[in-house]
Amino acid sequence: MKNYRIEETGQYFPTEIVGDNSGSVLDIAYQDVVQNFENAGALVFSGFKCDIEEFYRFNTQFAAKILRDPFEDRIPHKVSDEIQSVTIGTGGLELHAEFGHTPFRPDVISFFCETPASEGGATTICDSAAILMELERSVLDVFLSKKIRYEFGISERVWQKFFLTNDMSAVQKYLKTMGVDAHADRYRTLCAAWETPAVFKSRFSGLNSIASNLFERTYPGLRITFADGEEISPEVLSEFGRAAKLHTVELKLNSGQMVMLDNTRFLHGRREFLDPLRKLFAIQYMARS
Repeated sequence: MKNYRIEETGQYFPTEIVGDNSGSVLDIAYQDVVQNFENAGALVFSGFKCDIEEFYRFNTQFAAKILRDPFEDRIPHKVSDEIQSVTIGTGGLELHAEFGHTPFRPDVISFFCETPASEGGATTICDSAAILMELERSVLDVFLSKKIRYEFGISERVWQKFFLTNDMSAVQKYLKTMGVDAHADRYRTLCAAWETPAVFKSRFSGLNSIASNLFERTYPGLRITFADGEEISPEVLSEFGRAAKLHTVELKLNSGQMVMLDNTRFLHGRREFLDPLRKLFAIQYMARS
């Protein structure tokens, strides 16, 4: 007999898997997770005796390759360096997909709340399929007809850590195979540009999703235009923001709660908080076929 129940909260909302406070997330049937994740794109787990070790073991069931964030503000957990703290600081974060401005976007990102903030700090999520359905037709047509161009810089220390080499030429050649134009500046910063369709199919549901990192404040130094060089107008960005705000869900996670997101479909962010004791960890990966 299952010691959990599955609660569907509606289209474009996360599905909740709720335990009876006696079992582990590892007790959840594999197919229950896969099927509901494919359909909903976001799962929230509550009512389980879950710690960081179980969080790690649970997610590795579905991972073909775990990705580590190379930026220095991500602190590895003592359980595994494949578990990392989320962005430090206490400010709010705009909706985005993890590495959605690069060809290295992970399929899945999962979050585990070890210690919630005493006030504020809610995790925000938004189904980009819902954004597409909400957009005014004229703006939707713009996104359907155009590609997005992302331009960004990566410091020498970070790209060496990510690519596990100090050979800039080898990195440039590899990036070219991924559709990324890259060159080094005089400080050996990797200056990169990547283009992607604004609208694409999500990895799991096959629903149309939208280019995710359209809010420039998410990643410092990120420049976003259409691929033809045209600036994305304030009117288009305002409409995108309106649609996203309408479908944004706030998750006020408690200790031991976990969230699993389709990173090719759902955007995530954070509300501002003041409590320095808040601890939220993440694991991101390419999923098994």
